[in-house]
Amino acid sequence: MENEAKVKYKGYMIVFRESSETWQVAIGDDTYENFSLVKVKKYIDNLNRKGFKRFDVFVSSGWGEFTFRKAQVTSVDEEGHYWVVYESGSREKVHKTKVYEYSKENINTMELIKAVDKKVEELHKERENYIKRMVGLK
Repeated sequence: MENEAKVKYKGYMIVFRESSETWQVAIGDDTYENFSLVKVKKYIDNLNRKGFKRFDVFVSSGWGEFTFRKAQVTSVDEEGHYWVVYESGSREKVHKTKVYEYSKENINTMELIKAVDKKVEELHKERENYIKRMVGLK
């Protein structure tokens, strides 16, 4: 059985999971988790704040090819959805699974993802060239 540390904060029970080394809090039917207890508490504060303080994030496109757009969170609901506004001015409600912290570490990770995507694209082209070389039936 895994050891758990628990912290009660503003009516929420925050639990540390050793297996994933993350702090988790249940919000409605969803769970928010982060490696930092401070960030989990900040998330709870943002849920409860009337004068919500916007913060920068990356939003992923989701399926297949991942692209990331910079946005600002304008509000958070209890079900794990974020209302974001993009630099273009457009707004969108997105699920927490598509929202990533705006950080140097994530910027570096996105560059690595782009490099891998480029390699995958090159491999697809190479595969297509091999298929073209195959001799069909006459």
